[in-house]
Amino acid sequence: MERTVLVSINSSLIKSVALVGSFAPIHGLSFKFLSAPFGACQVQNGGCHPVASCNNLPGSFSCACPPGTEGDGFDCQDVNECELNSTQSNNCSDQAVCHNTNGSYSYNGTHCEDIDECLTGNFTCPDNSNCTNTEGNYTCVCDAGFSGNSSLCLDIDECALGLIQCPNFSNCVNTKGSVMCSCWHGYQGNDTYCEDIDECLDNSTCPLQSTCINTNGSHECVCNEGFFGLNDSCVDINECNNTELCANGTCMNSVGSYYCDCFKGFWSNGTECVDMDECSSNTSVCQNHSTCVNTPGSFRCPCNDGFLLNGAECQDVDECQDPDDSPCPEHSICNNTVGSYLCPCTPGYKPFSLGCEDIDECKDNTTCRSDQVCTNLPGSYNCSCRTGYHEKNYTCVDTDECEKSPCDPLARCWNTPGSFSCHCPFGFSGNGTFCKDVDECVVLTQPCHKLANCYNTPGSYICQCKSGYLGAGPLCVDFDECQQDNRRCHFAATCSNRIGSFKCSCSQGWNTTKDKGHGKGGCLDLDECLSSTLCKQSICSTFCPFQSPVVISVCESVFPFSVWVVLSFPSSL
Repeated sequence: MERTVLVSINSSLIKSVALVGSFAPIHGLSFKFLSAPFGACQVQNGGCHPVASCNNLPGSFSCACPPGTEGDGFDCQDVNECELNSTQSNNCSDQAVCHNTNGSYSYNGTHCEDIDECLTGNFTCPDNSNCTNTEGNYTCVCDAGFSGNSSLCLDIDECALGLIQCPNFSNCVNTKGSVMCSCWHGYQGNDTYCEDIDECLDNSTCPLQSTCINTNGSHECVCNEGFFGLNDSCVDINECNNTELCANGTCMNSVGSYYCDCFKGFWSNGTECVDMDECSSNTSVCQNHSTCVNTPGSFRCPCNDGFLLNGAECQDVDECQDPDDSPCPEHSICNNTVGSYLCPCTPGYKPFSLGCEDIDECKDNTTCRSDQVCTNLPGSYNCSCRTGYHEKNYTCVDTDECEKSPCDPLARCWNTPGSFSCHCPFGFSGNGTFCKDVDECVVLTQPCHKLANCYNTPGSYICQCKSGYLGAGPLCVDFDECQQDNRRCHFAATCSNRIGSFKCSCSQGWNTTKDKGHGKGGCLDLDECLSSTLCKQSICSTFCPFQSPVVISVCESVFPFSVWVVLSFPSSL
């Protein structure tokens, strides 16, 4: 790049100089080589920066920034050696403080050693904390169990913050700078466990006539039976104050209990009078056919069921004596026994619950023959042939139901082993016991050709082609009636075939009658002589050759005499 530099001598612009070289820093110096007259540095430092040095060269000069600065000589800027990543380094140690100056820097030493304020005592920390030395400084660390900053350390309430998990049956108790777990009353242990204290191990825990019962964290003193608690002692209860005790006897109080002095017929078990069971002795105290029944303080001897007391004896009762008032259930026979009765079931019945039920003999496959059907009956059974079979020579043979004509007269009866079936013939509907003709002309969608009429018949139907058509298998085709003797049209008429029909058209010279050309009277001769236009001023006469369609008209003129003939032909000729 080319650069122009102005050099002023004696305050006047004398020359323009061109940059001919480049610069490169050497040991912190920057140079510019210029084309200039000899001794250019003598005038205004050669145009260099005021802090730069100007050096005369043969035919030129150069500008160099001093150490501690950087630039091209014309512009020199201070270098901050104290900055990290500076282009010029400093000689300060890690512990020294670097101060940048214009063109240089200053520092307070090349080697610095940390002062331990905690050893020299040159520190200020709050209560419940310790001094901890750091590089070039110190910190105040709160003691364990305290928290805060360098000016204040307060106790940590570990219980409130939930920092301590005490064992079961204990409470968390906060202390200054620490915490402890205190077992509940009635428990003992340490910070890891609390166990129940068994106060009952000490015999002096409860008073006399009582029982010590240990509980979780405590104990209970329960007076023994027959005593009650009074002023931390157990006093005897006079149970005889309760008049309900010792029924059938007299209550006698004792220490902690009582006993009963029983009446006759009772014995004492200690706390009550129990009835004496005279019936429990091996020696019978009652008569035969009776049962000893103990009663409070005594006993009785009622006769057993089926016996009646007669004096001092129990005699048998005949329950079957009255046939109208039998104690037995239906379908049984009453048999009297000593002191009771039996009800055996009648034949064909068996005992069931409190009665007799029918025996189903048909459950046994051998009751009837293999070709028979077993039918259970009340108290019996019946063996019969299956439906459709009858007994013959001790064998069940098939019954031919068709012999009795069970079907509809129109149906066919088919006998099968043990049964029969009825089948209506084709063209009839029904189950065979009744048959009804099917109207195919109604049921079928299109039973006949579209040019035919359907006629229902018993069991079938017929298709008849409409007038003017002939049947050709299942089809109906047009019939040319004119091929059959002119289809009986008038001899003066022409037969014209139509689809499904024909037409008789009378020839010219004939009029169509009400028979429309059919038959002998279908066409009527037209008398042309009645027409005033046919034979003008002449005599007209007409005639037809026998059975000819040609009409001949003759016109005769009187004066002058002349004759001419007019022939009329049918339009088809």
